[in-house]
Order: sequence, then structure tokens, then C-alpha cells
Amino acid sequence: MRITVIADGTRGDVQPLAAVAQTLDAAGHRVRFAAHSSFEFLVEGTGIQFYARHVNDPRDDQRGYINARPLNPLSKIGHIRRVAHDYGDKADLLRACESAEFIFFSHMSWPAAHIAEHFGVPCAAAYVFPHFRSSEFPRAFGPMFFQRRRLGSVWNRLTHAFMDRVTQSADMRWLNEWRKNDLGLPSIQLRPEEWAEERRIPRLYGFSPVFQHKPHDWPEWHHITGYWFWNAPNVWQPPQDLSDFLSAGGPSVFISFSSSIVEDDHFWSEVVIPAVREAGCRAIIGSAWSALHINRAEDLFIIDSCPLDWLFSKVSAIIHAAGASTVAEVMRSGKPSVSIPMFGEQRFCAARLEKLGVSPPPLSMNGLSRAKLAHALKEALRNDRLRIHADRMGETVRAENGAARAAELIEQIARQYAGTLIA
Repeated sequence: MRITVIADGTRGDVQPLAAVAQTLDAAGHRVRFAAHSSFEFLVEGTGIQFYARHVNDPRDDQRGYINARPLNPLSKIGHIRRVAHDYGDKADLLRACESAEFIFFSHMSWPAAHIAEHFGVPCAAAYVFPHFRSSEFPRAFGPMFFQRRRLGSVWNRLTHAFMDRVTQSADMRWLNEWRKNDLGLPSIQLRPEEWAEERRIPRLYGFSPVFQHKPHDWPEWHHITGYWFWNAPNVWQPPQDLSDFLSAGGPSVFISFSSSIVEDDHFWSEVVIPAVREAGCRAIIGSAWSALHINRAEDLFIIDSCPLDWLFSKVSAIIHAAGASTVAEVMRSGKPSVSIPMFGEQRFCAARLEKLGVSPPPLSMNGLSRAKLAHALKEALRNDRLRIHADRMGETVRAENGAARAAELIEQIARQYAGTLIA
């Protein structure tokens, strides 16, 4: 089967879909992986065809959010709305899907569902965190106070309705014109999410059911598969100086905010590094997308990037922003962690780690002090309950194979679609 995988967003959004693409490729399918050109390395050394998408550099989108006026929530909402509807060149998206017999697309690439209708092929949407209305939990995008507290089923559904309104309000302005003029399809009267549900477009969620079980009010065509872990095509070897640092003795923690950009030198020099030293440990700091000005020291090691599964197995705890894909690696590692969420799904994920008993209460970047961070880090390192729960969660997650389950579901959806055509 010829399958196009559309993966938009940051590396945390793209890499899990590359894991599913790897599994489909290994199963004998002909896979095209369409993403920003900076992610071509994710499929190097495989039989997967890479298609460079004409979309904004995801780093620019992240900087746009970080630089939005912090005291004006409307500026943040405006940026979210712009990114949510910046699907790139839709003609380019159409070309990426040509000749496909199945389209598997990121939740940030919903026009692909209409392209699937245009070509008359089945499709499925990919999510790496819960992103559908439910009375069991609030929308993943929202303040920390209602992610951590139970405010009731009515409140939960209101948060979903509000965010649906915020993120979809601009869709109908262009969607029907595009469907008519470019795809030769009739107009739709329903809002996009309602249209997708009426068509029963499957949604595959790449997280573990131990992280979040399937809510009782989700439809049967929504599937929680387990995490989608990418396998590096080439065998990675750590640099000697990193190996030497890890073997030098004493507990080490890993600190990185991944694609959440944190470039405040004062934050690192006056909060993070002193907190690590107060907690009595050493630190490996991953710069990721942040431009850091930190000098290496006897108790500090700075890296750009590194396979997280390898590194997390070597450290005692992790400090992170609680992005969905980082949380996946934290869960797999079986190590306790400290969450400092900033935006998007991070607050939801951080609250879930606390509720699962594998992390102390999340910290806020606003007003974060050395003392607060040091206290949380000591808790992660020394609380036996957290360590035992994290270890048990890690065993469960490592026993799952979410990417294989996602590939099985894609094959099953394709068979069912073919069956409806025959019928």
C-alpha cells in the first residue's frame, strides 16, 4: 500500500509520526514522509521517500509564541490561531498526497482529510496527546489550576467547547472555497471537527493508556495505541567526554526544554544551576532550540542533542517542559522528573505526571526561584514513592509497542474502507 505520512510541527510533533512511518516501511508498505526539510534525517537510511513540505520553519513559530506579548493573553491566542491555520502551501500538500492509497496526517494538517476525500482514499489523524472533547478532563490547552483540580464534567466540556471555538473560528472562511475551486468537492455546512466526526475519520493517539485511559465518551473510531518511539537509523555512540562525565560519580540530572525556547541567561545562572548544586547533583543541560551561554564546569555538561532513551537511562532525574514527546521518553525511562510547563499541552501533561505519582507538583516559569526548583528536584531524587511509581510505569510503557499498533490500525482502516467500496 502506498502511504503518505504528513508530519507538521516541532520535532516533538514530527518524530513520533516518523516512528509509525518506520514501522509501515518495515511491514512492506511504500511510505512517503512529508515534513519540513529540517526533519529529513528522521528517515535517512530507510526505504522511506522524503518529501520536503513548504511550511514555516517550526523554530520561527515557536519564537513567535514566546515573543507574543506576555501580559496580553489575546496575543497568545492570536498566535495559536495563526499557527493552527497555517497549513503551508495547500497545493504542495496536495502534491505530497498524490498517488497515496492512505493518508496519515498530523493533527496540524487537517486539510489532508479533505485531500483524502478528493482522491477517494482512506485517512486517519495522528495526535500525541488527548485532543478531543470529554467530560473526564479539561482541554489540554489551559491554565494549570484547572489541569490540576477536579472542577467537574460540565466545566471540562466547556473548556473543550471554548477552545474549539477559538482554534476553528477562521476555518470556514477559506475551506469551502478551497474545496470547490481546488478539490472539486461540495461545500460543507458543519464546522470542520463536526464534519470529521460525522465522517468517522479515525484518530490515532500516540500515548500510553497508562498515561491517559480512553474516556468513556470518546467514539469507537478514536484509538489510544501506546507511545510511538522512533528508532535512529544509525547506531549512535556517545562522545567520550559525555561518557566520562556520566561515569565520574555522583547523581546526574538532565535539563532541557526541547523546542520550548528559554534563552534568559539570568534564569540559567541564577535559578537552574544554583538549584542543581543545592540539590547535591550534577547536570547535563541540553540546549535544544535555546541559544545558551553556559560554560562547561566540573559539575555541568552542555550538549546540543542526544538520543533521549539512551541518556535518560543514565541519569537520576529529568527537568523538562512536559511536552508530549518528552513525557513519552520520561515515562519510558522509569525515572522521576520535575515539570516546568509553559504552553500548549505541557500543563496537561505535567498535571498527569503529578497525578500518576511519578513527579512532584509542576512548577511555573513565572516567579520560579532557586529554592523552589531545588526543593522539587530533591523530592524527585529522594522520594521513594515517586521512584517506585516511575519505575513501574517505565516497565509498562517499555512493554508496549504503540507504533506497531498504529500500523495495524492503519492497515485495518484501509481494509474496512475497501470493504465499504465493494459493498
